[in-house]
Amino acid sequence: MAPRPKDPPLVTAYRCPTCEGAGVTGESWCSTCRGRAVVGRQGDWLLYWGRAIDDWHLRQRQVFTIAEHAVLTLLLCFAALGAGSLLWELSRLNQAGYPLWQFYRRESVGMLTFWMSVLSDSYLVFHFAMELSKIRHLPRRAAREAEPSPLPDRWEAAVKVPRVRQFDLAQFYSAPAVAAVEKAWLLARRGNHQVVAPLHLLVSILTFPATAEMFVRLGVSFDQLRRRIIKLLPRYAVPTGNRLSMSAELREVLLAAYAQAFIGRQKKVDLPELLEACVKTSELVRELLYDLNVDGDKIANVTVWLRVRREQREHGQQFSRKAAYRSKHTGVNRTMTAVATPFLDHFSQDLTQLAKVGFLEPCQDREREVAEMFRVLAAGARQNVLLVGNPGIGKRAIINGIARRMVAEEVPPMLQDKRLVSISVARLISGVSPSEAQERLLHCLSEAQRSGNIIVFFNDITKMVGITSGGGAALDLAGALAQAMTQTGLQVIATALPADYARYLENHALGQVMEKVDIEEPEANAAIQILEAKAGPLEARYQVFFTYDALAQAVALSSRYLHDRFLPEKAIEILDETAVRVLNEKGRQANVGGQDVARTVSEKTNIPLTDVTQQESEKLLRLEDDIHQRVVDQEEAVTVVSAAIRRARAELRDTRRPIVNLLFLGPTGVGKTELAKTVAAVYFGRGSEMIRLDMSEYQEQSSVNRLLGAPPGFSGAGSGGYLTEAVRRRPFALVLLDEIEKAHPEILNLFLQVMDDGRLTDAVGRTIDFTNVILIATSNACTPTIQRLVGAGVAVPEIKEQLMGGELQQHFRPEFLNRFDSVVVFKPLGRKEVRQITRLMLAEVGEHLEAKGIALQPTEAAIDELAAAGFDPQYGARPLRRVIQERVDDVIATKILRGELQRRDTIVLDVGGSVTVKKPAVL
Repeated sequence: MAPRPKDPPLVTAYRCPTCEGAGVTGESWCSTCRGRAVVGRQGDWLLYWGRAIDDWHLRQRQVFTIAEHAVLTLLLCFAALGAGSLLWELSRLNQAGYPLWQFYRRESVGMLTFWMSVLSDSYLVFHFAMELSKIRHLPRRAAREAEPSPLPDRWEAAVKVPRVRQFDLAQFYSAPAVAAVEKAWLLARRGNHQVVAPLHLLVSILTFPATAEMFVRLGVSFDQLRRRIIKLLPRYAVPTGNRLSMSAELREVLLAAYAQAFIGRQKKVDLPELLEACVKTSELVRELLYDLNVDGDKIANVTVWLRVRREQREHGQQFSRKAAYRSKHTGVNRTMTAVATPFLDHFSQDLTQLAKVGFLEPCQDREREVAEMFRVLAAGARQNVLLVGNPGIGKRAIINGIARRMVAEEVPPMLQDKRLVSISVARLISGVSPSEAQERLLHCLSEAQRSGNIIVFFNDITKMVGITSGGGAALDLAGALAQAMTQTGLQVIATALPADYARYLENHALGQVMEKVDIEEPEANAAIQILEAKAGPLEARYQVFFTYDALAQAVALSSRYLHDRFLPEKAIEILDETAVRVLNEKGRQANVGGQDVARTVSEKTNIPLTDVTQQESEKLLRLEDDIHQRVVDQEEAVTVVSAAIRRARAELRDTRRPIVNLLFLGPTGVGKTELAKTVAAVYFGRGSEMIRLDMSEYQEQSSVNRLLGAPPGFSGAGSGGYLTEAVRRRPFALVLLDEIEKAHPEILNLFLQVMDDGRLTDAVGRTIDFTNVILIATSNACTPTIQRLVGAGVAVPEIKEQLMGGELQQHFRPEFLNRFDSVVVFKPLGRKEVRQITRLMLAEVGEHLEAKGIALQPTEAAIDELAAAGFDPQYGARPLRRVIQERVDDVIATKILRGELQRRDTIVLDVGGSVTVKKPAVL
C-alpha cells in the first residue's frame, strides 16, 4: 500500500455534519452549510470553495464569456476604426495646408467616428483596469510563522469566524486550475456519476500539456494509466439520491492545493499544486499512481521542477527589466558618485556585469545560506563572509546567485547598487617580487575602498596564505589583506575548503576578521531540486529529455558509489555524461531515463547497477552449478556465497556493509582459496577482479602502513595503501585475506571497521568504500581438530559449533568472529573428491592444449592413478597439482618442443605416465 504523507496539514478541513461534506441534501442545497460543504481553517481565517459549478452556472459563464469576448472584439475593432478615421482626417488636413493641430475643429463623419471611438477606448481601459483589480494573489508567507492558535474540533465552532476573515479559495486559483475543476464536473456529468471525485480531477488535469509533461518526466505510460482509470470510474455511478455535486474529498483536495501553493510561496494555485494535493489527499489516486511507481515525493519534486522552470522564465524576464535600470557604464552607480577602478579592473572580474549580460546561472535551494550571508554583511560584528565547504557543493554557485540578486536589486538596501568584484590571486602574484605583489593587492583594495560601491570576492582565499612569488621568496598576502580590511572597512566575501580553513585560517588574523558560514552538502531532495534547475540548460545543449527518474538516480547512485566527490557537482557531471552518451546512441529528442544514468555510474565504478537482465538472472539462479564446475563438494560454502550475491543483486542487503563477510576455515588444500578465485571468475567476469592479500606478510604492527598508506613524514607518504588503492580503483571486487590467523592484531582491528561500517580511511584522508566487495578470509586454524572430528564422523555443523564455542576463540577475539556473516568449515577431502579434482585439473590442461589445436583424452585408469598419487590426508589436493605437472605437463611440453605434436593431434593419457599421440586422418 502506498504510504500516506505524515506532514501536518497547513489547512485543517471540517465537513458539514448535516450533508457530510456533499453540500446538498437530495435535490436542494444543505441548509446548514449553504452549499459550502467543507471549510478549512488556517489559523483565524476561514477558507471555502465558493465558485458554484453546475449546469446553470457553467452555461451562464459560457454565455457571458462569449458575449464579453464579442463586445470586446467589436470595441477593439471600433477603436481601430476610430484611429483610422483620425489618420484619414489628418491626411486631408495636411493636403489642404491646414495645421494638423486643428483636427478637433473639423466636423465630419470621420471625426464623429473618432470621438465615439475615444469613448469606447475609455471603456476598454476601464474594463481592463477592473479585470486587473480582480486578480488576487495568495497572501505572502511570513518569514517567521506565529504560534498557531488552538483550532476547534467541531464544525459549529470552526465556522464561527467574522465575515471579514472568510475568503473564497476560487479567487486564488489560476484560470487553468479553475478550468480543470470545471472539466472534472463535466466528466462526471457525462458519465452519469453521482459525485465529482478526485479521480475525475486527475483525469481533467491530465488533459493539460503542463501536467502531461509531469507524467512524461515521471516515465508513466499514458495508455496504462488510462486503462486503470477507466476501470475505476464506474464505481462513482452508484446512485446516492443526491444531485451531482463535489465530493467532500474533492473539496479537501481544493483546500490542500491552496496550502501547497501557500507553502511554495506561489502567487496562484496552479495545476501542479492541484495534482500534488490529489495525491496527498485521495487514497484512491495515491494507490493508483503508486502501482505505477509514482509516490507523493516524486509528484512533489516534479511539481517543484515545473515551478523552477516557470520561475526561471519569469525571473529571466524580470531580471532583464530590472537589470536595464543599472548604469550602462561599468563600475559607476546610478547616482554617478562611484570612482572608476582601472587598476582593480585589470586584476579582477566584475561578477555583477557578468550577471547583467546573463552569463551567470541562478542559485537554487540555498535560501538559508544566502540569508545568513546577508545578515552578516548587513549587521554582523565582522561584516565579511567566509564560505567554508567541500569542493563541488556549490560555494561559487551561491556567489553567482548573489551577483544576480544584486543586479536585480533583490538584496538588502546596503547591497543595492553595488558591484561584486572577484580578484584573481594568480594575476596578482604573476611575474613579480613579493613586495610588488603586495603593492598590487593594496592598490586594488585602495581603489575598491575609494569607489564606495564594491564588495570584493576571493575564490579559495587560502591560496593567499604563505604563497611563493617572484624569485621564490615566501609572502603572506593574507596578513596584508586582513590589515587592510580592518583599517578601511572594505567588505570581503571569500571561500575556503574545510581542511584548508582549519590549517591556515582558523588561527590566522584573516580568520579573525571574517565570519565563517558553513556550506553543507545538500540532502537528497534538495540535490534533486538543484538538478531540476540544471536540467534545462543540459536539455537545450544536448537536445535530450530528462525524466525525473534520471535525476533521482543521479543523486542516489552518485551519493552511494562516488564517495570522493560531493553533491550536487558529482550528480551534475553524471547527468552531463549520460546526456552525451544518450545523444550519441539514440539521437536528438531521446529520453534520458534512470537506467541510462545507472549505466553511466556502472561504467565508472565497474559495479552492476542496471536492472537485472534475463541473461544475468539465469546466471544468478544457476550460480551454484557454475561454481561447482570448478570447486568440488563444500556445499555449505558454495551455497552461502551464492545466496549473498543474489541478495546483493536484488538489493536485499544492508548497503552500509560489504556484500558478505565470510571466514573459510579448514585444512590446507581443501579448496578455500580456489572457491574465492572461482567466485571472482564466475560472477565478476574474470579472476583478476580478486584483490588478494597474503596475511603472512602483515605480521608486524608497522605493516598497517602498507594497507592504508604511509602517514605524513614517512617514505611513500601521499601515495595511498595497497588495499585502499586497490579497492578505490575496483570498488566491485572480491577481497581475499589468505591465512588471516597470521596477521598482527592491529591489522585485524582494521578489518573490524571494514566488516561493520563498510569503509576505511586511508593515510591521505580519503574514505574508501567497501560496501560493494565480497570479503573472504581463509584460515588453517584448528586444522587438527577439524581432521579429528571429521574422522570420528562428526557432522560439519556440529564441528562448527564446537569450534566457535571454544578453540577458535584462542586464535580470534569474539568481536572479530561476530563480524562475519558466516564461518564456513571446509571438511578434509576424501579420495572421491580428489578424483573429481583430478578430472577438473586435467580439463584445465586440455583447455590450454585446445588453444593449440590439440586434444587431450585421459583414460579412467590414468585419472585414478593420478588421484591416488596426489592424495594426501594432511595436505588435501595441494600435492595433486605437482603430480600433474610432473607426469602430464612436463611430458607434453617435451613432445611439443620436439615437434612431435601438430594441430588436430590427440594425446591419449594412460596409466604409468603413458602418453600416446594419435594422428588425424590426412585431408
